[in-house]
Amino acid sequence: MEIIKENAEQLVEQLQHAHRISVAFYRRFLPILDDIANQLGCQFVSWNPLETNMGCRSSTRPSNKWAWDFVPLFASRHIYWRTEGKIARHQDIGLSLCLYIDDSFSSEKREQNKIKGQPDAVTLPMGNAVLQTYVFRPTKNPKKSFADLWDESDDPELGLEEMQEVCSNMQAIAFEWKLADVLHNHQQVIDKLKLYIE
Repeated sequence: MEIIKENAEQLVEQLQHAHRISVAFYRRFLPILDDIANQLGCQFVSWNPLETNMGCRSSTRPSNKWAWDFVPLFASRHIYWRTEGKIARHQDIGLSLCLYIDDSFSSEKREQNKIKGQPDAVTLPMGNAVLQTYVFRPTKNPKKSFADLWDESDDPELGLEEMQEVCSNMQAIAFEWKLADVLHNHQQVIDKLKLYIE
């Protein structure tokens, strides 16, 4: 598809602005995730893209991958734990903070919209920008490590407002927040999650 020079220049300028805005957002938002976890006594464990792969290795041709793989924080999970010792205890906590810049990109919504393969960024319906927060707690003192329980656990259902059993000896609860509300005042997230941690 051919593009005229004037349109190409406008497109490149918009791209420059979009990348700068993205970087400015992440510089502001990623420390908010850390602060939520820190105020709940949790330490960073790992992060991963939710709906894509990590950017490819240097020996892999980027054009062979989804373009979405190069914006991995667009839909990402950030994991923090508060654990003590090798064996899980009832006081241990796992936080999973899932960022969706646009939840229409989730596999569930893409399936609802009958989108197969790599979504077209222009025609993908606009969704909601949300932070999904998950709190995991052992139900009793099992004879397994917290990491083992974590690996065995499913995510709880969003919106139930009650702890749910997600595997043997682990329960969890999930909430969803509008991203703008979290940016405006993330203390509300901390206050809500504290009810299920302390």
